[in-house]
Amino acid sequence: MKKQADLRLIAEPGMQKVFVLSKHKVIYIMHAQINVQPGRFTSQGKYGQQLFHVQGQHTVSAKNWAEFGHHYYFESPVSKDQHPVSNKWLTKPAKVANTIQLSAPDAKWVQSLPKGTTIIIR
Repeated sequence: MKKQADLRLIAEPGMQKVFVLSKHKVIYIMHAQINVQPGRFTSQGKYGQQLFHVQGQHTVSAKNWAEFGHHYYFESPVSKDQHPVSNKWLTKPAKVANTIQLSAPDAKWVQSLPKGTTIIIR
């Protein structure tokens, strides 16, 4: 996706989609598993290659993470309890609180968002 002005992201949990807007126009749609409460957040400019979550007895690893808000993450799930996540991860998600799970290419793209980009969860 080319560099765009005035980017913002709107996540719609019921639709399992994240809409990328530039100047009030949808320019891209990402399929997503949204595990974040409604709110308005900003990208933090912090990102990395690997992230691990521990929830009770379960562990989930993800790649291409980018932080938004305070301890909320965009990421691409890789494995749950050391088992690879299938290509159908949206239908059988490795739900992790405080995350928006995306495909690997979309998660990688989100890492390039400028610090301070608005993210709205509806």
